[in-house]
Amino acid sequence: MKANRGFTLVEILIVVVILGILAAIVVPQFTQASTEAKVSSSLSSLQSLRSQIELYRIQHNDNVPTLADFEDAMTMCSNAALSGDGYVEVEGRDKAVYPYGPYMQILPVNPWNNQRGVAAAGGPTMAGSTIRTPAPCIWTPRASTMRMMPLCWRRLRLAMRLFLKKKRADSTKQD
Repeated sequence: MKANRGFTLVEILIVVVILGILAAIVVPQFTQASTEAKVSSSLSSLQSLRSQIELYRIQHNDNVPTLADFEDAMTMCSNAALSGDGYVEVEGRDKAVYPYGPYMQILPVNPWNNQRGVAAAGGPTMAGSTIRTPAPCIWTPRASTMRMMPLCWRRLRLAMRLFLKKKRADSTKQD
């Protein structure tokens, strides 16, 4: 008599159920790791932007780059008075005339939407007016302090809260 060499339907269903359970456990872990990486990248990029804006402000007599010229101000060379051509390319510049910059080679990519760019925040500005921008999540300077913040700050704060809550829960499990 020949023995059957195939799998039964019940055996295949059990394997599929086990794989589904494993996937349900593993996928959220990868999602959390992705969120943690985005949070970390955002915080690092924000710190870099803040420090370079502060250096710009020091070298340009307490003036911060304008929103319209922000990318040029960070990636090109200038002088303290922004006289002459304003911002010039690094190659071929006269270091005596344009001694400052560039502060960054390129603006960092926002990990929440993979865009580079700066827009006005949708909140109160120095004049008290409100500026709305259609972009949901790009780097934004605060008018009063020129500190860089992502417009999706709520999402970042929520991710940080969830991350810290999970860390606290993990640490209590270990105790």
